[in-house]
Amino acid sequence: MKDMDGSVTGHCLNKAAFGLLGMFLALNLAGSVCFKEGGTNQALHWQFFILGNALGISSTWFVMLLYQRVNANVAMALTSSLGLVSVQLLYWLLYRSPMSLLQWGGIAIVLVGTLMAAWSPGPAPAIQPASPVAKGEA
Repeated sequence: MKDMDGSVTGHCLNKAAFGLLGMFLALNLAGSVCFKEGGTNQALHWQFFILGNALGISSTWFVMLLYQRVNANVAMALTSSLGLVSVQLLYWLLYRSPMSLLQWGGIAIVLVGTLMAAWSPGPAPAIQPASPVAKGEA
């Protein structure tokens, strides 16, 4: 949602915003896998390094587009936290990376915090001091 001056307000997480977030996460995950593979496969180190960087840089385009649709703090909360959680889950699935109960708890806390940030009603309206007329002092 945009104000009359063009600034973004509200948390309008519509289909377009979810699509942009999904594209960011897909590219971010692909880049992360490339970096992991490049770190463990010395024969293809540079190829994975270049591809991972290309995917990572491309993912920022979708973050920039997301900023046009939702508040910057919400966009950053979604991309940062969901990027972290999705990489953890993908590595757990793909590479069978063991995770402790404490790590699973951390993922749950991050997800709850992300939901709170993304779907909160926004800042409370400022309380205006009562005018003398309203108090009957005029």
